[in-house]
Amino acid sequence: LRLAVGEGRETVIRKFAPNDTLTARAVVGEGNVVLGHIAGAAALGDLLRAADQAKLSFNDLQIGDTGGAFLLPLLNVPDWQAARKALLAAVPSLSLTEGVAVVSVVGDGFSSTPEPLVRFLAALRAADSPTRLTIATPLRMTAVVDAARNAEAQRALHAAFVG
Repeated sequence: LRLAVGEGRETVIRKFAPNDTLTARAVVGEGNVVLGHIAGAAALGDLLRAADQAKLSFNDLQIGDTGGAFLLPLLNVPDWQAARKALLAAVPSLSLTEGVAVVSVVGDGFSSTPEPLVRFLAALRAADSPTRLTIATPLRMTAVVDAARNAEAQRALHAAFVG
């Protein structure tokens, strides 16, 4: 274990020393997803119950007091139209956007500075792939783009981060 004293008053104990260098390991994409928006946290229980009954799984569910967003991968959903009806019946204010894809850069060191996210968004803009939702974590930067721009977005991110 390595002991590192942070900039503040805290002490951080890590198995390995922090790595400040950006390491992109892969660029990945996923088509056949639906972007959902929910208007408030109060309807979350209804949404989760309807999704469970329809055998749907969420990716990147983020919700707060004023609402949130989530991704629904449709790869293993045999009857999306029936599931869609069930979700909208349970949560009438739910917004579902079809025809989108998810592109991500997976790696390490993405949160050490804003530069990786700036580069990520610039690469997507240059590829004419506007984002509908952006998610950034220390290990992954993800954007929801129009499905028709999925391949171009992946190529642009690969050029910007992998080489």
